[in-house]
Amino acid sequence: MTKTIGDFEKAITSVYKDTDAMGKFRVTLEIPEECRGYDTYTLLHVHCGEVVTLVDLDDNPDTITVEIDKFSTFALVTSDDKFIDESVTEDAPVSSDFKIRGASLSLSNDINIIYKALIPETYTNAYMIFNFIGKDYKVYGTLNEDGSYSFMFTEILPQMIGENIKATLYANDENGNQVSVCVEEYSVLQYCKNKLTTSTDSELKTMLSDLLVYAEKAQIFAGYNVDNLVTDGMENLMTPSIFEELDSSYKKTDITGTADDSAKWRSAGLRYENAMAMYIKFAATDVENLEIRLTINGAYVTVSSDEFILDDDGYYKVYFRGIYFTEFDDAVVAEFIRNGVQIGETLTYSVNSYIYTAQNSSDEATRELMRATYNYGASAKIYASRNYN
Repeated sequence: MTKTIGDFEKAITSVYKDTDAMGKFRVTLEIPEECRGYDTYTLLHVHCGEVVTLVDLDDNPDTITVEIDKFSTFALVTSDDKFIDESVTEDAPVSSDFKIRGASLSLSNDINIIYKALIPETYTNAYMIFNFIGKDYKVYGTLNEDGSYSFMFTEILPQMIGENIKATLYANDENGNQVSVCVEEYSVLQYCKNKLTTSTDSELKTMLSDLLVYAEKAQIFAGYNVDNLVTDGMENLMTPSIFEELDSSYKKTDITGTADDSAKWRSAGLRYENAMAMYIKFAATDVENLEIRLTINGAYVTVSSDEFILDDDGYYKVYFRGIYFTEFDDAVVAEFIRNGVQIGETLTYSVNSYIYTAQNSSDEATRELMRATYNYGASAKIYASRNYN
């Protein structure tokens, strides 16, 4: 497992539409002309009062492809470059005609905070600046059915959920003047503390408690702000899961098929980023026209050879990003594809396969992070199944 947390890697592309046996299916939506030209697109899925983040799975700048299992309310979120160099207007007058109404936590394949804002119809060019750990991020919002706007911040690594986020909303009024409003700093930790204090939902409280333990263990593993752990002073509010050692049924690791000397699997493991990522290493004598197809729950991506990472040990590596917290026990299937034809052996792996092998690691930081990762995935799956079935 890689100890560096949060490094950026080039995104996997070439996503295909598919339908799985569990009822999930992929839909492709055309992006309206007036919303085109942004760097990233995310679809918010609102169902039964909960908000889930659906990341764009295709590489067409004019469409967004997502995987869903039901229809309800959807909202498109766009954003410019995540880190912006431009300066914002410091002396923009604050208007009482628009405001930030509140913030909520969204958990899907990563950890996000969504701010809701009220913006008059006569205002234009509305966006939000998030200041987080010394950097500014510019995000454009999307209109909700109730007339409010949602702005989603997606740069929170698990070990950073105790860090404060400052949100400032900007827009041009009917006279073309820029106005702004700022809210007090907020954090995922504050959200969890509020819910743990006020909620009577035991499954929600267990999931949030497991999230805090997961974040604490990520802090220790990464050596990040270990003198100020997110669980400090929270013990009386938390009801975390108790880890029970995983048996061999969780070891969903297999290599099947006929070997091909031109490409062979070597190893697999996890990488902790703002979303869970799996890395897979392989040896190859020739990567020309070679691709790696990675599948989970009927949805698959194809990684082309120009995206292979050649490690110092001489093996190639690819990443499979965006594994949902609820998919830790689900098998990821890796295949070699050359000239459109599957060759060689097939590798099957899962997040929990890695946790199974590392749950009793001699390295305490690794062992504790693995156990906390499992607990959080398990409680998130229980909570999600109750709310989305």
